[in-house]
Amino acid sequence: MLAMLVLGFQGVLPGQTEKALFKRGLERMQSRNFSLGEIDFSMVLQLNPNNEEAYYNRGFCRLRLEKNAGAVEDFTKAIELNHNNFEAFYNRGNALKAIADEVKERENLETARRVYLQALEDMNFAIARSKAEARYLRGRASVKMGLDDIRGAIKDLDHAIKMTKGRDITYLYDRAEAFLGLRNFYEAIDDLDRIVQLAPRNPEGYMFRAAVKLQAGDNSGACLDWSKAGELGQISAYEYIRENCDRY
Repeated sequence: MLAMLVLGFQGVLPGQTEKALFKRGLERMQSRNFSLGEIDFSMVLQLNPNNEEAYYNRGFCRLRLEKNAGAVEDFTKAIELNHNNFEAFYNRGNALKAIADEVKERENLETARRVYLQALEDMNFAIARSKAEARYLRGRASVKMGLDDIRGAIKDLDHAIKMTKGRDITYLYDRAEAFLGLRNFYEAIDDLDRIVQLAPRNPEGYMFRAAVKLQAGDNSGACLDWSKAGELGQISAYEYIRENCDRY
């Protein structure tokens, strides 16, 4: 019981300093202990309610913990204290996008659209006022997908892939999904071909490519990809083979 009380206590203890708490919060963030990091930054803000970096870092912890409304509040406070904190704009956009996704799942489409547009505004600001980093473009592409602006998302991902020289498979996955949304199967397969070239031991690329090939009418190609995914340890691939591939 005492241990639970200690873990749940979020007040500043005697002898704790803003600098020490902030340092510990960063260390906990780096070790992906976002729950304890959130507590540390909350204590920092008790000592100094104008610490912009503490608001930003607590917002980041909350974003990772899917406390999206709290993350938006923290990033907003960080922005109020420093309007040039482009990371805060970018991550507030990510938090707003996550909220919009949840609202969209509940089929409140008009409210979801309004939140997506707020997220888009943040992404636009971050991209326009800073170096247009590839991850900012990927973030904006994700928001555009939520708004059903698939071609706009592809345009952002084209730019991001060019910036990363086509070596980061996360951008290729996103663009393949966007192409699939337009039923541009062959463009999606081109990206998935590149993914399996870059990560030939990852079964996910083969599974995704098999699904797209099946939709494109290339059953034999899909079966070969499922077979390869199975060899790489994706057990579920064999269920797809049994359902779709007579010769297996």
